[in-house]
Amino acid sequence: LINVIKLRDMTGEEAVKREMALICVKAVAENRPEILRIVDTFRGRIVDTGETHYIVEVTGGQSKIDALLQLLEPMGIK
Repeated sequence: LINVIKLRDMTGEEAVKREMALICVKAVAENRPEILRIVDTFRGRIVDTGETHYIVEVTGGQSKIDALLQLLEPMGIK
């Protein structure tokens, strides 16, 4: 084990806080281009594809993730 030499509290207002979400979205053929466009707009990425779904990874603040969820909701989030 390595000894701890210095410790800093990084939880103040100046700290950078981000969240990461993995979202499984139903991806029927007619919705796939729209899902890709939305994910690209939010600078997310598709980490897995299947015949009936996409798994999307997105990082950012809570408001960004909530906005993405709101846009993907009509397509069906599993």
